Amino acid sequence: MAKIHQNIAIAAWLEKGKAIAWYVAPEIPIPAEDKQVSMGIQAELIKPILKTNEDYFGKNRYMMLSQENADMFMFPTDDPDHLLTRVVARPYDHNELAEKVMARLA
Repeated sequence: MAKIHQNIAIAAWLEKGKAIAWYVAPEIPIPAEDKQVSMGIQAELIKPILKTNEDYFGKNRYMMLSQENADMFMFPTDDPDHLLTRVVARPYDHNELAEKVMARLA
């Protein structure tokens, strides 16, 4: 699923915060091992926080974080131990990207 958009810099399947499969675009430096662990833990911490609002807003479809150099999308799956992540460089259409990933997850 890394090829759904040319600006995807990193794509990863996380299991309990640890990358079990991932793609890094050729021009992107691979994060150091300790940074990979830290990034996975951060993603896992955000997921349950947002889940607490599902009774009011509905099921969480995806989470998006926007930072200076790239945006990160996190897609929860039906398996609570797994999370699909994408780091995307601008420009891109975030709705189009999110819909393509969610369609493939369905």
